[in-house]
Amino acid sequence: MRKILPVTVILAFFAFFWGGCSESTQEEVDDEAAITELVEGLLADDSLNIFYDEGIVDDEAVEPEFEDSTLEKGIGGAQLDSAILTVRFGRRGQIRRESISVEVQGDTAYVTLVRSFNGQFLIVAVDTVDSHFVFQKDMYNHLTRRLRFVRVGNSPNPRENWAFRGVSLSEDFSVDPNPNQVEILHLEIYRCREGDPDSLLLSVDDPLNTFLPPRFGVPRFFWRDTVKVFVIMADTDPKVGLLHYRHSPRFRARRRLNDAGFYPDAIAGDGIYSGLWEVRRMGRFYARFDFLDHRTVYDDTEPYDSNIWGVPYRVVHFP
Repeated sequence: MRKILPVTVILAFFAFFWGGCSESTQEEVDDEAAITELVEGLLADDSLNIFYDEGIVDDEAVEPEFEDSTLEKGIGGAQLDSAILTVRFGRRGQIRRESISVEVQGDTAYVTLVRSFNGQFLIVAVDTVDSHFVFQKDMYNHLTRRLRFVRVGNSPNPRENWAFRGVSLSEDFSVDPNPNQVEILHLEIYRCREGDPDSLLLSVDDPLNTFLPPRFGVPRFFWRDTVKVFVIMADTDPKVGLLHYRHSPRFRARRRLNDAGFYPDAIAGDGIYSGLWEVRRMGRFYARFDFLDHRTVYDDTEPYDSNIWGVPYRVVHFP
C-alpha cells in the first residue's frame, strides 16, 4: 500500500521551494537596479511631466517673438548689426534617450536622466534686395534632469525601500562637436501683483541641484499675474535671450529677454537679462530660459552654441 503524504507536508515543501527562489531573486536586485525600475515607472506616468519638451523643439524657423494661441506673430525689437539679417530661427531634430545613472549616497539617491537632441538650427535671413536665404547649422544638445529618492525601509526587497521625493529643474546645453561657451549663472523669478511688492518665488544657482517636490511643489502663479525674470550670464558677450512660456501641447509662446536697459532691465550690456510676461492660462506648464551665442543666430559662419534652464510652474484661478 502506498503512503500518502499529508497535505500540510506538501504545502510546506512548496512554500520552502518558492520562498527560497524568491529570496534568491531579491538578492540579485541591488539598490541601483531597484531605483532604475522605479524611474522607468515614473517616466511612464505622463502626469508627472518629467520630460517636458515643449519650448525646445520648434520644428522650423520661427519669429523671435510669437504667441500661437492668438495667431499674432511679430519680430519685436530692433535687429542688431550682423553678417546676416535674421528674421526667423529655430531648432529641428530628434530627441533620444542617452543614459540613466544612479548614485546612492547613504539614505538618499540621485538619478541623472540624459537625452540627446540633435538636428539642425535653422535660420531664415534676408539680404538687401529682400531675397530670403535659409541657413542650417548642425546642432547637438544634451537635455538633463535629475530625480531624488530617499530610503524609507530596509526590507530584503530593495524595490520597497526607496520613494520618489523630488525632481530637479532642467538644464539643456550644446555638446561636442558644438562649442559649449554660453553659460547661465543665476536665475530669479518674481510674482508681481498690482499694489503689492514683488514676491521672489525662485532663486536658482544650480538647476540640477534645485529639487521641487513632485506634482504640487512647483512655483505657483495666479491668473493674470505678471511674472518678472532676471537671468545673469557668465560674461557680457552678446547673447540672444529667449523666454519660452505658457506651454502646453496646443499653445506655445516665445519672447525676447533684453540686456538693453529697457524695463525691467536696469543697465545695458551688463550680462543681466530680464523680461516680463502675464500668465493667462490656467494649468501646469514649463518655462524655458534659452540663451544662444549672438553669432549663432546672426552669423552664418559660426557654430551653434546654447544653454537653457527650465522651470515648471502652475497657474491657478484665485489666491
